[in-house]
Amino acid sequence: MSLQYITESFVKIRNLCGKGFFSPYKTIPWDSVFGMRNFLSHEYGDVDTEGIFNTVKTNIPKLLHITETIQQDVIKGNRDTFLSD
Repeated sequence: MSLQYITESFVKIRNLCGKGFFSPYKTIPWDSVFGMRNFLSHEYGDVDTEGIFNTVKTNIPKLLHITETIQQDVIKGNRDTFLSD
């Protein structure tokens, strides 16, 4: 459920700010993140637990690092063109 929540949060950001919001952060396969949300939400009966484990072990640390970078960019105003009042 945590992975579903994480991916859902990125989908919400994409829906609010547009896909271009993530364009500077090319080390993350964003379409896969968004697709993971759909898969976890709608195909949960077909979830490969080993695949999920590997995703969490390998990709979540990278995603956390980029999330921290995004947060700093937002604080610095570097993403203001995507944010509305």
